[in-house]
Order: sequence, then C-alpha cells, then structure tokens
Amino acid sequence: MPLPPILLASASPRRRELLARLVPDFQVEAPEIDEDALVVSDLRQTARRVSRAKAFAALHRHPEMLVLGGDTVVDLDGQLLGKPKDAEDAVRILMVLSGRTHRVHTGVAGFNGRRRLGEVVTSFVRFHRFTAQKARAYVQTGEPMDKAGAYGVQGAGNELIAEVRGSLTGVMGLPLPAVHRILTQFGYRLPEPVDAIAAE
Repeated sequence: MPLPPILLASASPRRRELLARLVPDFQVEAPEIDEDALVVSDLRQTARRVSRAKAFAALHRHPEMLVLGGDTVVDLDGQLLGKPKDAEDAVRILMVLSGRTHRVHTGVAGFNGRRRLGEVVTSFVRFHRFTAQKARAYVQTGEPMDKAGAYGVQGAGNELIAEVRGSLTGVMGLPLPAVHRILTQFGYRLPEPVDAIAAE
C-alpha cells in the first residue's frame, strides 16, 4: 500500500528548507490557528500544543495526507519571547538575551487519519554580550523580524551566538532527527539527517 503524500503545515520558509533536506517531495499549506490562545505557562507544552494544533487543522482539510506541524518557542527563564512587533521591539528582545542562555523548544507533530505522533526538542542557546548598537545593526538587516526571539541562528544572527547545545535544526525551526523518527514510525524510509551542533 503506497504511503500518503506529506504536507508541511507551516508558513515558515526555514521549515520548508529543512524538510527538503530529508524529504524530496512534499506539499506546503499554512493553517490558520490562534496561537496566542494555546500559550500556557509551561512553554515546552506550548510548543507541543501549537505544533499539534497546526497539524490537526491541516489534517482536517487534507485527511488523505500525512501532515507535519511545527512550532518554535524561545524561553528565557520561563518568559516567552515571541516575534518582534517592530524594529525597536526586536532590539529590546535582543538586549534581554545578550550575555544570557535561553532555551528553544521546538514541537513537531505528525498526524494522519489513524495516528497522532509528536515530540518536543529543547536546545540551549548562549548569546555573546553585545551592545545596543550591534543589536540595531543586526535588526537593520531585516532578518529578526519574522523570528521568535528576534534572531536566526542560520543567518547573520549567528554572530550573536556563543554556543548552541542540542539540536541546531531545532533552533532553526524543525529538528530533523525528531522528524526522521516520526516519519519512520509512519513507514517512510529516509536517510539519516545531519544535525550539526554550533559551538564556540
């Protein structure tokens, strides 16, 4: 029996690029959900809830597919740091992170008509200490504006980062080893993913 086509339930170009490293052919559709309504005090659970809600919403529209949902939550001592509202907010978020270590929780959910699987991967990111001038220069690149925590580990934001412990692809938005485990349980045969660690 052929395996169903895969649908990535996400608007994120980074998740699309990451999944393409593992899966040669898939479709993309961004579900409309109220993410704010799913936030709870346990931010690891928030990542789980939102990733599952994205997968469920897309599966409702495409019950014949295997749907993958993902969500990334930046957690500084229990405080949720979401996407910046504007450039000044991005600078504020970056200065809060400067010189400190925060957690990045990324939830992945895999749903089809019969099974519901999911994982949450937590990584630790330590920032260099930097000035507001450096933060503003980074914000002017435009890179932080659509990203939780106002930075991208894979772009110019990497200069702000001293160390990543855990899943680099998880910090980027889609932990490929977790995706591999989920898809393997659904019967897909895929190459083992590379998940390099960014270090000092």
